[in-house]
Amino acid sequence: MNQSFQLDSMLRHGVVFQSDRPIKIQGSAPTGKTVHLDFLTLRKSVRAKNGRFAFELPAFDVRKIPFAFRVRLGFRSIEVNDCLIGDVYLMIGGTEVWTRENPSAVETKFASAIRVLNVPEPDKGMGPWEMDRGWRWVNPSGDSARLSTFATKFATEVHRALDRPIGVVVAARPQAGILSMIDPALFYRAHQFERLAQDTLRKEKDSPRRTDPVTGIADTTGRPGDLFESLITPVSNHAYAGIVFAQEVADSIDPDLLEDALRLAYHGWRNRLSNPSLPIILAQIADCLDVCQSANRHALIRDAQRRTLDAKKHVYLATSSVFEQVGPNQTTVHVVLAERLVKVVLEKIHHAGRNLHSPSYYSHSKKNGIVVYTDFNMLPLVSRSRRNLGYLVSYDGVTFEPVTNVKLILNQIVLEGIHNAKEIRYDFTDHPVCDIGSQNGLPLLPFRLQLN
Repeated sequence: MNQSFQLDSMLRHGVVFQSDRPIKIQGSAPTGKTVHLDFLTLRKSVRAKNGRFAFELPAFDVRKIPFAFRVRLGFRSIEVNDCLIGDVYLMIGGTEVWTRENPSAVETKFASAIRVLNVPEPDKGMGPWEMDRGWRWVNPSGDSARLSTFATKFATEVHRALDRPIGVVVAARPQAGILSMIDPALFYRAHQFERLAQDTLRKEKDSPRRTDPVTGIADTTGRPGDLFESLITPVSNHAYAGIVFAQEVADSIDPDLLEDALRLAYHGWRNRLSNPSLPIILAQIADCLDVCQSANRHALIRDAQRRTLDAKKHVYLATSSVFEQVGPNQTTVHVVLAERLVKVVLEKIHHAGRNLHSPSYYSHSKKNGIVVYTDFNMLPLVSRSRRNLGYLVSYDGVTFEPVTNVKLILNQIVLEGIHNAKEIRYDFTDHPVCDIGSQNGLPLLPFRLQLN
């Protein structure tokens, strides 16, 4: 009987609720029984239907002082302590999001208003009770080694900038690829994926379905949507300030389909969260970290990611691709990317900044061997190494060589000595050597341009 009265998994000690959005308190209870809720100044009652109860609460302002709320059924009660109201971000992705690292000596101080929740991964021998115990909102100062390093660094940076409680829900798996994160109902209806869907269904039909001998769960590795439902279902009743979608450049999908796949992923997650305008920040993981089978098309993948950006649809980008700032160190990448994510959050979600776009050329002109690019942000462009690295030119459309005579003049880039060039590229190689950005600390995005 006790098991029939419980709160949903995310409603655990230390939970952070999203401010200025309606709050949902839901759980399980015997049908027909009345459940009571005490939440700050509110007192509500509701009758359970079909074994479920749900309280729809109004929006609350930021609350930095921890509080407790209680749900009661007869003589039984469940109390959730150490709750906060601030900003909550849903962070989805693969290995880079999932990775845990021990904090360095200079990163051991965390604010008590930071909470991270890693959506548990079912393990062999883990039953419903053990799985339920895995749901914990953890303050990094108490258990940082068990948390996503990327999420912890992001939460720390955004809390430092906004001085409000921050919660990050990590819905990630090491094996996640873009196809696994798409709602399969959308994927199989999408015309552009028709052939890929048919091939997938044929493989499923021809291959016997394997199941784990302990859990009995079917092995769906590599199938479209194999992670979408398991990750989004348990977190879909919470409200969020935005989604951080950490999308690596080592994804196995064809670059020609990646743009469409990303748009489907955005739509699916927003649809299930019942918020079609929920801001999405695409966190672009640097490709200087690995050498893999996808290495010959990393630039195409970065470019496809860039094409999905749309300010009107609240899709933004934070990138760590500038190698001068990153280097081949994962911890450094997390720090750089977390700082840039916060800049995007400040401007796009809290409207507390201006002109924090990553620069991307707006127009170009050419005359007498000189090509001039103009950035639409109107911010002065800078080179961290003062060498203006990253531009390549091709005179035959096949081979490329560095452009050495590059000048940065306010928001313009001037390339001199370019005669009869067929194509100019910036940051459009697989492991780029580039260092141009704007004074806001965000890098120039990759692009290529056919001149003749």
